[in-house]
Amino acid sequence: MKKRLTLCLAAICFAGSASFAHASDPSEYVYVESNIGKPNANSIFAFKRQSDGSLIPVSGSPFLTSGAGVIYTGTDLGPFDSDQEIITNAQQTLLFAVNAGSNSIAVFHISDSGALTPVDGSPFPSGGDDPVSLGIYGDTLFVVNQSGDFAKPSSVLPNYTSMHIEPDGILVPINNHSNDTLREFQTTISVAAGSSPSQAYIVPGKNLLIGDYFLGGLLQSFHLNDMGEMFAQPAIALPASEFNDTTTPRFPLGLWSNPVAPVLYAGYVTANKIGVYR
Repeated sequence: MKKRLTLCLAAICFAGSASFAHASDPSEYVYVESNIGKPNANSIFAFKRQSDGSLIPVSGSPFLTSGAGVIYTGTDLGPFDSDQEIITNAQQTLLFAVNAGSNSIAVFHISDSGALTPVDGSPFPSGGDDPVSLGIYGDTLFVVNQSGDFAKPSSVLPNYTSMHIEPDGILVPINNHSNDTLREFQTTISVAAGSSPSQAYIVPGKNLLIGDYFLGGLLQSFHLNDMGEMFAQPAIALPASEFNDTTTPRFPLGLWSNPVAPVLYAGYVTANKIGVYR
């Protein structure tokens, strides 16, 4: 059965990211992460979307991730400033979701009915603190560990981490080349404390990962090799000319690429603008 999937993160008021599919497809499913911050309470809500746009819960929903989301009581910035918290593989047979509050990644098999079954051993360690975003390139999963949960202070630096996806969905380390500056390509690359990396955007058809540093005001690209390792290019700052004055913080959030041209779009959320990059 052919499936079309829409993925969302629910973080208070169910506000989050989504990818869109044709509403007329009778085998279309929508997944929403509850992000409940209590131990073993995080879950994925699954719905079948009808041709008129209405949603019907999938039998067995919600499906527990065996982890925790995040609790944030602030009013401005916080650990919800991220994207791609839930993704699927290209075959739409596996679903991956962050457990930001318990530093793990939940992996599920997706049945033809839209129901989710945990992969053996799920959830798996995320390789850092506060995982907030996921990307897939081939059989490699890339995780952004933000270390940005104010309610759970951490001395661990934020990082980008890669791990191998086995055919059965199990996540395993690729090698021990983590933060090894003597090597060109690495499986874990740590970044500045407090920079708040928020997305692992894989450019379709390219061996390229783009990341944004929400509180750091930077964009950075990483070349990927066939082993699932990363090589970091120099980061670039958001241009001061596109912000109203020197007191407006330069915060990027939300990355997407043009489907037919080598162009990247980045949200300048404090300036109400979209940055366009080649």
